[in-house]
Amino acid sequence: LGIAKKGSGFFATSQENGKKAVHPDDLAGYMQVFTKENVLRCIGKKGFFKTRHRILLGEKYVLITVKAAMVQESGEDKLIVGVKR
Repeated sequence: LGIAKKGSGFFATSQENGKKAVHPDDLAGYMQVFTKENVLRCIGKKGFFKTRHRILLGEKYVLITVKAAMVQESGEDKLIVGVKR
């Protein structure tokens, strides 16, 4: 997908990539919910974050599910984000 896999600018990069890849009808919702603040708030409340939207894959749009959760690794909190088609 060409999406950043890690880094301090993960969410900013994801927002920029979303402008090119997310279906126009889903873009406003994606931009609103897929922010660092919102993802962390959802994880704090429910233990996980989940959203669905369409992205351009090749020449057609496909529905994907994005999930995120916090895990402990080497004594540190790590945010893990997964994408499922």
